[in-house]
Amino acid sequence: MSRRRTGVTFGVFVFALCVAWSTTVAAAPGAKRTEAAKAAKATSGGRYEQMARKSAALVAASDTQGLAAHLRQLKSDAALDDAARERLLRATVLELATLTPQSDIETEIRSLSGYQTKTWITEYEHGHPERFPAYDVAAAARFVEQRWQETTARKTAAAAIGRADTAVVDRYISGSATERQGFEEAFAAATPERVAVYADDLERRLTAGAPVAGLARVVALASGDEALLEAVILDAPPQEALRALATIDPAGGSPATLTILAAAAERDATASAALLKIAPLATTDTSARRLLFDALDGPHGASAAAALARGNDPGIIDELAGLLRNSDDELQRRRALLALRLTDNERSRDHLRAFARGPETPTSLLAEVPSWLRQ
Repeated sequence: MSRRRTGVTFGVFVFALCVAWSTTVAAAPGAKRTEAAKAAKATSGGRYEQMARKSAALVAASDTQGLAAHLRQLKSDAALDDAARERLLRATVLELATLTPQSDIETEIRSLSGYQTKTWITEYEHGHPERFPAYDVAAAARFVEQRWQETTARKTAAAAIGRADTAVVDRYISGSATERQGFEEAFAAATPERVAVYADDLERRLTAGAPVAGLARVVALASGDEALLEAVILDAPPQEALRALATIDPAGGSPATLTILAAAAERDATASAALLKIAPLATTDTSARRLLFDALDGPHGASAAAALARGNDPGIIDELAGLLRNSDDELQRRRALLALRLTDNERSRDHLRAFARGPETPTSLLAEVPSWLRQ
């Protein structure tokens, strides 16, 4: 064998050792990620099955002290290879999310949140290899920590609501995002009478700029407080305002519903959503219809056009056709034309045909009429 060939063979051998240093399951180019359960054959053996049964028994018994010791054993058990160990650790850790944590198990989960994965899956995306943990123990541990925080916060808030303790709002403000989620769940689950006592305080805090938008939205919905709901829509950050707006049912709402939606239509972040929410009212409520027509030449006129088109109302269609023919505002005419196109029934098509054949129809607008309606 030549020196060159010997050198190449040795180099390939060293490279293979380096690749095998961590357990990796490679997928062919273009293949989907391999199932984690297939990451290694070692996850279906006698020792694996024995430890899996022990995990299940300890979880069923809610034995957190035993589970802490079991997790320590799994981390150091020489009879398990990396793939089997990590699959067991991840599965066991995830089962802990519903248990009440004690200090010993909390310590183990905290240590596992920094676990360094040894078993990887390789997937090829657009010809480039990407590696993923086969069993992401650290992510599972962090998930469980978050669920514990959320559960603790929910129980704390529920107790405070039961005592009508207004200091719970301060604890909400100072809490993490996960803890705030727990507080919101507690308020959502409480009776309307118990949460109503917090409405005025939350409205004051919200309008003053305090970060209580999520809790205010939940309390407004749970208590049916329309003033607080309006404050959320008008003053909360856009994400919370839109979530609150999505809960409004125009058809089944109170007389104040249109007032709230009209105010939301004046706010840039919520205008389009509010105009579309008004759509069901436009066929029966003159004020709602007027609001949408007035918005046609505004910054959210396309949304107003879409809202007017939703009802397939003959009166609305005829008024849109009148605007298209007679308005002096080109933007308003374009939006009226858009609404007629979106309505797409025989009445609207007749108006578009007549408009397209008119001798005074501007070329710029004619181009927006579907070609088959121009003939």
